[in-house]
Amino acid sequence: IYKELKLIGINAYDTEDIEKAIELLSNKYIKVGSIITDILPLSEAAKGFELLTASEKKSIKVLLTS
Repeated sequence: IYKELKLIGINAYDTEDIEKAIELLSNKYIKVGSIITDILPLSEAAKGFELLTASEKKSIKVLLTS
Protein backbone atom coordinates (compact mmCIF):
# COMPACT_ATOMS: atom_id res chain seq x y z
CA ILE A 1 0.00 0.00 0.00
CA TYR A 2 1.37 3.39 -0.97
CA LYS A 3 0.55 6.79 0.40
CA GLU A 4 0.52 9.89 -1.70
CA LEU A 5 2.47 12.49 0.25
CA LYS A 6 3.01 16.14 -0.42
CA LEU A 7 6.22 17.63 0.96
CA ILE A 8 6.52 21.39 1.14
CA GLY A 9 9.83 23.06 1.94
CA ILE A 10 9.99 26.75 2.73
CA ASN A 11 12.68 29.20 3.75
CA ALA A 12 10.51 32.27 4.25
CA TYR A 13 7.29 32.18 6.20
CA ASP A 14 4.10 34.19 6.21
CA THR A 15 1.12 33.99 8.55
CA GLU A 16 -0.65 31.41 6.39
CA ASP A 17 2.39 29.11 6.45
CA ILE A 18 2.69 29.32 10.24
CA GLU A 19 -1.03 28.66 10.72
CA LYS A 20 -0.88 25.62 8.42
CA ALA A 21 2.21 24.28 10.22
CA ILE A 22 0.50 24.66 13.60
CA GLU A 23 -2.57 22.87 12.27
CA LEU A 24 -0.53 19.98 10.86
CA LEU A 25 1.49 19.62 14.06
CA SER A 26 -1.52 19.83 16.39
CA ASN A 27 -3.41 17.21 14.36
CA LYS A 28 -0.29 15.00 14.43
CA TYR A 29 -0.14 14.82 10.63
CA ILE A 30 3.56 15.60 10.94
CA LYS A 31 5.80 13.58 13.25
CA VAL A 32 8.74 15.84 13.95
CA GLY A 33 10.63 13.49 16.24
CA SER A 34 12.54 11.96 13.37
CA ILE A 35 13.85 15.30 12.07
CA ILE A 36 14.84 16.88 15.41
CA THR A 37 18.52 16.05 15.68
CA ASP A 38 19.46 18.27 18.62
CA ILE A 39 17.68 19.55 21.74
CA LEU A 40 19.31 22.47 23.52
CA PRO A 41 18.27 24.97 26.19
CA LEU A 42 17.39 28.44 24.91
CA SER A 43 20.56 29.74 26.53
CA GLU A 44 22.54 27.70 23.96
CA ALA A 45 20.75 29.08 20.89
CA ALA A 46 24.05 30.28 19.44
CA LYS A 47 25.40 26.72 19.61
CA GLY A 48 22.26 25.49 17.85
CA PHE A 49 22.84 27.96 15.03
CA GLU A 50 26.44 26.78 14.76
CA LEU A 51 25.27 23.17 14.49
CA LEU A 52 22.86 24.08 11.68
CA THR A 53 25.46 26.03 9.72
CA ALA A 54 28.41 23.65 10.25
CA SER A 55 30.07 22.32 7.11
CA GLU A 56 29.47 18.73 8.27
CA LYS A 57 25.67 19.27 8.07
CA LYS A 58 24.89 16.65 10.73
CA SER A 59 22.01 18.65 12.24
CA ILE A 60 18.61 18.89 10.55
CA LYS A 61 16.47 20.65 13.17
CA VAL A 62 17.48 22.05 16.53
CA LEU A 63 14.78 22.29 19.20
CA LEU A 64 15.32 25.04 21.78
CA THR A 65 13.69 24.54 25.17
CA SER A 66 13.04 26.99 27.97
